Amino acid sequence: MMTVLLSQQYRRLVFFHKYAALLYLLLYSLSMGLFFKLRLYELEYYPLDSYLTKHKIREYGLVRLRGNLGSIREWWMLLLLLIGIGVGLLLFFDTGRKLKQPRAAALLVTLGALIPLLPPYNENVLTRIAVGTGLLFFGALGQWFFNLSSFSKKSPYRKQHSYFDDVR
Repeated sequence: MMTVLLSQQYRRLVFFHKYAALLYLLLYSLSMGLFFKLRLYELEYYPLDSYLTKHKIREYGLVRLRGNLGSIREWWMLLLLLIGIGVGLLLFFDTGRKLKQPRAAALLVTLGALIPLLPPYNENVLTRIAVGTGLLFFGALGQWFFNLSSFSKKSPYRKQHSYFDDVR
């Protein structure tokens, strides 16, 4: 009876570890799409020095967000990034204790959500969002791939534990 309960809890844990980062990536992508649709605009380029200086094009570029150019101020985007940090940290610490697989993918998810919140606030936030999205993408796919390869039926990890014997 105890082995069946352990195996059910283990299946739920593997399911969470396999799909949590991918679900967060999907939610993040949809939210970023809406965020960019509402906030993104592009300045016209004029080669006049006074225009370039007035709009600080050399510092911030032509593509910008409405509002503060250096940081994200929308509460729903901040909440989404904090949820991403929480999911990444949960995957990072829980993976090392309960599952025997690499932790690097979970760390990439955490860093991908953390980078848009970090200073310096004197540059365009779009570069930090792009770097964070790339890290989040590779971390979520890595987390899914490590779980897919670590817990397949042919995995040596399944043969080491006796409570998998009754679960087929």
